[in-house]
Amino acid sequence: MKMAEQAVLVPIRMTRWSNKYSDKKLSGEIAELKKARPGTIRANVDLTDNRAALELASLYGRINNGLIKKLTLPWRTGTHLLPANLIDEFEKQWNESVIKWDTLIEELRVTYDASVEAARKEITGLGLVFNEHRYPSVDEVISKYSIEKDTYELLTRPENVNDLRIDIGQQRADSMKRAIEEKMEAAAADANRHVQERIVKALSALVDGLQRFGTKEEGHDRTSTFRDYTVTKLGEIATVCQHLNVTDNGVIHTAIQDIKRDLSDLNPEVLREDSSQRRNVGTKAKKIIADLEGLY
Repeated sequence: MKMAEQAVLVPIRMTRWSNKYSDKKLSGEIAELKKARPGTIRANVDLTDNRAALELASLYGRINNGLIKKLTLPWRTGTHLLPANLIDEFEKQWNESVIKWDTLIEELRVTYDASVEAARKEITGLGLVFNEHRYPSVDEVISKYSIEKDTYELLTRPENVNDLRIDIGQQRADSMKRAIEEKMEAAAADANRHVQERIVKALSALVDGLQRFGTKEEGHDRTSTFRDYTVTKLGEIATVCQHLNVTDNGVIHTAIQDIKRDLSDLNPEVLREDSSQRRNVGTKAKKIIADLEGLY
């Protein structure tokens, strides 16, 4: 029941125009030209190089990956679990994104027809691949874009069944309570699993990078290394996951505290230069992973 007190549900719907299609005829021509088996090559064609359409596709990805997937947990299709103490940050980033989205939609409305004409051209456009029938009207294109966030929903708690202003009978009320409790328990386990997986994924990438550092894999010219972000992101992940631990799970809480204490202020360059430091950090990361994997 801790989760019902610390989180809300936020329904979100986002759609966009793809600005591309798969050309079967062109795919077959390329396969024949390259003497490849039919059906093994897929030719995807970008309909336009419209700046606004390209920016909208990029913004769609940033909202989905950098906001929704970062600050919320999956609940059901189209609805996400948002920790109450992240609502302000979520609102801020969401509103900023919507302003950018709406501005780009207006730009697309104004520039779309010109970008279709540009696609007709040879060399700088699609040339012989251009197919006018593939292009919807500007109004049809705009209608394919949407970005909506509905009113936050409170998680139902079993004790609220008693507040129903109708006589449903004690037996039915008890049955409803049990059903809600079972649903909440399953949702809590699912929430924990997503937080666990997020932490384990980040730590596994760190362990893998540290272990492979300085080695040369077969078929590769360069020795393996790791990106700074593989190391520096751990502190940020620990902070976000602390908010996402809406069930106040003790194992997850301990893992987060261990990351903050031992892995949040690491220097990538020091790790590259010091093999004993790499082994030490890898050992600590593996220990946290092992403890978390014991959850399930």
